[in-house]
Amino acid sequence: MEKKRIDYITIAKGIGISLVVLGHCGNSVIEKFVLLFHMPLFFFLSGFLFRDEKLKNPIEYIKKKFLKLYLPYLVYEIIFLLLHNFFIQINIYNTNIMIGDKIVSELSAIDFIKTLVRVILCAGREPIGGALWFLVVLLFVTIMFFIISYILKKLTSEKNYENIRFLVIFIIFMCGNLLTKFGFTIPRFNNSLVMLFIYYIGFLIGNYKKNITFQNPVIFIVCVIALLVNNLYGSVSVNNNIYLSPDFLVANTIIGVYIVIFLAKKIEKTKHLKKCFIMLGNNSLHIMCLHFLAFKIVSLLRIFVEGLNIEDLAYFPVIQPVSAWIIAYFLIGLIAPTFFAVLFNKTKSVIKKGLEKGKLL
Repeated sequence: MEKKRIDYITIAKGIGISLVVLGHCGNSVIEKFVLLFHMPLFFFLSGFLFRDEKLKNPIEYIKKKFLKLYLPYLVYEIIFLLLHNFFIQINIYNTNIMIGDKIVSELSAIDFIKTLVRVILCAGREPIGGALWFLVVLLFVTIMFFIISYILKKLTSEKNYENIRFLVIFIIFMCGNLLTKFGFTIPRFNNSLVMLFIYYIGFLIGNYKKNITFQNPVIFIVCVIALLVNNLYGSVSVNNNIYLSPDFLVANTIIGVYIVIFLAKKIEKTKHLKKCFIMLGNNSLHIMCLHFLAFKIVSLLRIFVEGLNIEDLAYFPVIQPVSAWIIAYFLIGLIAPTFFAVLFNKTKSVIKKGLEKGKLL
């Protein structure tokens, strides 16, 4: 049973990262729809797998989370930062083309050091690694949840523990919403306070899921209809802390989660699709970090095919209008990072085995 649970959650992550890539492919209609739930989904799934049995050694837990989330963030950011000026030279960045609301310029040695410090402190990021904000927020959320749970476990009775934890996390959630509402926004902080509650909802359902099978086709259809209707009223941007209201965010998260896990459980019963989505789920971190860079492969192809200016390569995340090229952006955005991740893991495994043999000799 444990293996099945992990499989459908991994498949759900594969569906989620596919939606992340699809949402960044340049079609505003698709982007607005998937934004309703695709990023909260990952926080929910992470909380879904947490168990209170882990509340033993805070230092060990935090260390593991830093290795799993902060280290990949830092490695990718430093690599992208080292390549910053080179990216300008080959038109991945262009000093005449804005990325978001920022102009990209060459970094001097002083600029490099300042940016590096901001990256280390989780206060800055390279444009090509734009999706890396997620790793930082997930790191903050998981550590916050552990510390709150650990302290309350020590201070409260078993009878009152869950009620008090719910109240504390809900208050933090509301504080995060109110801070944003009244214009006090700290990047990676406000959304961490808000996503903590989504993580907790995932935890509750993951621990008390006996009555929630995610396999009712009627509920699935209702959720699809509800999501389509809700899309008419607005969207959700976890990164920018933009959504209609707190209840709008929570409702769409739960609806979207039901849809994704329902589909994941259907895919789990297939052979080839299951293998494909498990691979995507297992490599979702690398896909998150590299899909913007992978898009440049398609943009370069478009430049040659359509006779565009090479400077158009810098348009972020894709060259508009995207039209039918969305299919190529989507596929390459998934396949190229996955290929890199598999190659990297195999290389690491070979090196590790070689070192182990060397020690034995």
